[in-house]
Amino acid sequence: RSFRRVGGVCLGGRLFGLEEPPAAVLLSYELVAGGLYKRLYESGKIPGRDIAIIGFRESLQTGALVPHLTCFSAKLKDIGVALAETLLSQMAAFSDQYSNRPKQTIWPMTLLEGESDSMTVR
Repeated sequence: RSFRRVGGVCLGGRLFGLEEPPAAVLLSYELVAGGLYKRLYESGKIPGRDIAIIGFRESLQTGALVPHLTCFSAKLKDIGVALAETLLSQMAAFSDQYSNRPKQTIWPMTLLEGESDSMTVR
């Protein structure tokens, strides 16, 4: 059993145990979504109808969730290359080759609309 799924189940129990449950959840780790969905369904609640859920990033593991999880998409390969080049720019042996590498970069992410945040499940 995956700790990610268990974490989502625990999160769902805590959220709906609150006197005033939240209207929405933004997951910083999208793999807990499966457990959160499980807990919601066990409680008679439906993601996208009773609570809006947005995952941090798209993943194969969340692709089968119903309703489909709204999440973000980022070009992970490009981010990895930029991180490596930034690290190399800080090393004396490579600093000349990567001297123009910016130290800070804002990476664009694309919202991939699902139904988990619509509050009206189709």
